[in-house]
Amino acid sequence: MTWLLFVGALELAWFPMGGDLGVTMEGEARIGGPLIYAFVGGQMSVLVTAYRSDLTLPVNGWPTTLRCLARIGLRAGVLEIGAEHSCTHPVVPILSDPAILWEGGYERIYIRVGGRR
Repeated sequence: MTWLLFVGALELAWFPMGGDLGVTMEGEARIGGPLIYAFVGGQMSVLVTAYRSDLTLPVNGWPTTLRCLARIGLRAGVLEIGAEHSCTHPVVPILSDPAILWEGGYERIYIRVGGRR
């Protein structure tokens, strides 16, 4: 029996003045059986900083950082073999401080033995 399953989530949070809001979207597609299946998935999150230039104005916010994770692999019982790419990129709005311009990333190939995430 072959099946395909899409899993997704959206996470939102309230944040006080001067705080940060992290908005995250995650998804995974699986194909195979209940014990052995292949998967491809990923996650994207954006960090939003709140500010108010004047107390009479509404609270505004701008994105400052984008984080991405892409993964592909095979799971068989407690064994997982896969590859991941993770990266962080600056998001530069007009009012942003140019000093936050940093980015980076890495790739990894892994074998995991143990329980599920």
